[in-house]
Amino acid sequence: MRKLVFLLLSVFYINVCAYASTEYIVNEKLVFHKLEVLETGTEKVLDSFSNFGGMIIDATIEKQNYLAISIPEVHTYTLQIVNKVVDTSQKNIKIVMYQGGEHIENMGTYTANIFFVYDLSKNRNVPELVRLEINNSPNIMLFSGIIKLSN
Repeated sequence: MRKLVFLLLSVFYINVCAYASTEYIVNEKLVFHKLEVLETGTEKVLDSFSNFGGMIIDATIEKQNYLAISIPEVHTYTLQIVNKVVDTSQKNIKIVMYQGGEHIENMGTYTANIFFVYDLSKNRNVPELVRLEINNSPNIMLFSGIIKLSN
């Protein structure tokens, strides 16, 4: 129940920020049900959480792209996106990479790479997984069990 309340509050927060702006578009809303924490460099699974309920929101506010990744009871990453690259180098795999960062008051600024990996043989519209790599972090977060919500 606490996860659901946190998730709803996160969505409400993003919507309030968007409404305060004169121009916003929610491009995509995704819910993930599994989170794995990997060790940077080795890809060793450090922790795994199933039956999880987090959310990823891609939005454009005042012509600036943002990705919000809400991990209930942990943190909501609100990344301002500065670069987006789409790669389909393999036949049935498409990767969309976002690069961006966030400034957290009294803590500083961090940058991150976010990868949306699509298995085109299974689903062209919903990523198989989303990978969050925060620069200089010892951990990588891998989100899977993804469901796309209608806007």
